Parts: sequence; C-alpha cells; structure tokens
Amino acid sequence: MTFWKRLLGQLSQVPAEPAERRAPDPHQGAGAPVEVRSRVFEHDWFVSCVAFSPSGKEVLIGTWGQARLWSVETQSQVRVFEAPDKRGRVSCVAFSPDGRHVLTVQDSRVYLWDAMTGGLLRTLGVLVDTGGNPDHSNYEMSFNTAAFSSDGQWILAGQVIWDLTAGSHREVPCREPWRRVVGSRASRGAFSSTGRYALLLDALDGVEMWDVRRMKQLWYRRRGPDCAAFSPDEQWVLLGSSATPPAGLLNTRNAKEVRVFDGHSDRVISVAFSPNGRYVLTGSLDKTARLWDTESGRTVRIFSEHNDGVCSVAISPDGKSVLTGSNDKTARLRSIA
Repeated sequence: MTFWKRLLGQLSQVPAEPAERRAPDPHQGAGAPVEVRSRVFEHDWFVSCVAFSPSGKEVLIGTWGQARLWSVETQSQVRVFEAPDKRGRVSCVAFSPDGRHVLTVQDSRVYLWDAMTGGLLRTLGVLVDTGGNPDHSNYEMSFNTAAFSSDGQWILAGQVIWDLTAGSHREVPCREPWRRVVGSRASRGAFSSTGRYALLLDALDGVEMWDVRRMKQLWYRRRGPDCAAFSPDEQWVLLGSSATPPAGLLNTRNAKEVRVFDGHSDRVISVAFSPNGRYVLTGSLDKTARLWDTESGRTVRIFSEHNDGVCSVAISPDGKSVLTGSNDKTARLRSIA
C-alpha cells in the first residue's frame, strides 16, 4: 500500500469535523489558576525548547548539543540525549504520545530515541535535489521543529511527513514559490490533535493550513508567524510573531482572527494551549511568559522570573503546571493549580 493511501486511510477514521463552536468558556469548571510552587533546572547553555512527558512526571529540555530529561519530583537529571555529531543547538524536543520515544531536532535532522534507554534509534533528514542547477548544490531540507501524530506513527518536520512504520517520507505540496526557491521551504510545522490538519510555517514567506486527509490547502497568509499551536479540539490555531499585537487566535478552517492577546513588548516565539483549551501560554523575547484567558483575551498570570528571552513554553498534561525555557540558561517549572 502506498504511503499516501496508508496515511489517508488512517485519517479517514478521524470523526467528521464538528460544527463551528465558540471559544472555550473560562467560567466553566475550576477557577483561575494560582501559582504555588517553582522549580529551576539549570544548564550550561541557553535553553531553546522544553516539553512535558505524557505522564507529566518528567520534563525534557533542549540546549546546545543535547537534550536532558529531568524528574519533576526529585529535580534530578535522569538521562541525556546527545546526537553523535553534536550538530549545534537542539531546536525542538517532543515525546511520542505513548511516552516510549523522544525526538530531538538539530540542524535540520530529526533524531528518534528510545525514551527509556536513551539509545538512538533513527536519524531522519532529507537531501534536496536541485535538478542540476549550477548555482546550487544539493542541500539538506531546512526545518527547525518536528511533531508526532496522535498515534505516534507519523512525524511532521517542516513540510515533510515521515512514516515511521514504512521508513519512507513525502512532502506536503506547498505553494509553488517555496518549491522554486532554494532554502525557502517551510521550516516549521504543527500537527493538530488528531493529525487531520497540518500548519506549515516560514517566517519569510507565510503560513499555510492543510487538511492532510484530503491533502488540500485550506488557507494561506503572508508574513508567517514565528510559532503556532492547535487547540485540543482543532477549532482554533494560536500564532505568535513580531506583529502588533504579537499573538492571535484564528479559526482553523478560514483563518479568521477571533481573538488577540496584547501585552508583550517584544516578539512571541513560543505558544501552547492548556489541555482543556481554557488557557493559552505565550513566551516572549521581553523575558516574560503570560498565561491568558482564551475566551476574553485577558492576562491571567505573568511569569517574569527569567533574566533573558523566553524561548519555549509548555503546559503539563494535567493542566496544573507550566514550563518555560530561556536564554538565561534555565528552565522554570511552576504549579498553577
């Protein structure tokens, strides 16, 4: 069975898209979170990316040349994931949904690891054929982030989707200008919770939303953002950028902006949703992270302990903690419930 038939067959099991709903209501359920605890994970280099394990008991922190796994309970280092060739900073870290695997991204390569042993299982990269263009030699496709699909069988890196079962990959057919200009392809991407949608980003060219099941582009916007995240119900996408205001909530299907989050004084370069969609978290070069009310756009909490730009943010699977990574060489964990 071909790659796309397998992928489309899997996604055909995804439930049909529900009718459009209002943004989540923050007045339902528990009250606004309150900070009760803080932990600091110190590193030798700036922290570029952070992630929680599916259980929430560990945090994975990427820095120069390696990613470190830490125990939340003991605040001790559990394991180090270090690529053999130490190809610069780790720009992205992620756990597979079942927690068995870890991926790290360094210099346009995805490294797939055994989360329990720390063993390197596979290295993924794409050499681009320039078709004999004398002005350009073949080069590795550039991407800075990667994400697992909800079942852990697929990895999206830039505009490339890898089938981990078959060991093959295909490119999402992005806009023609990206495919003509060497080095100008989508460098970042995000999967929605079911894997139905893929968001492809390039800060110089724009952002595209794709329905992966139908392999159809839904919309395109120029002036691409720096970061993006889907809401858990796939109804909304959160974008962070250098625009004013620097963060906004868009409708997944038509790109209509329904909310802005105004308060940061510099670029927003990392965003995340809480598991129930009631809150969003943004990290900025203004040295702060902010927790926002999704419905109203109001600031719920400001985290200002970092001494340099906040490069990465994450919310724990139970929604009770936030994790931020900064150029000040620290990652900070805070309980908000």
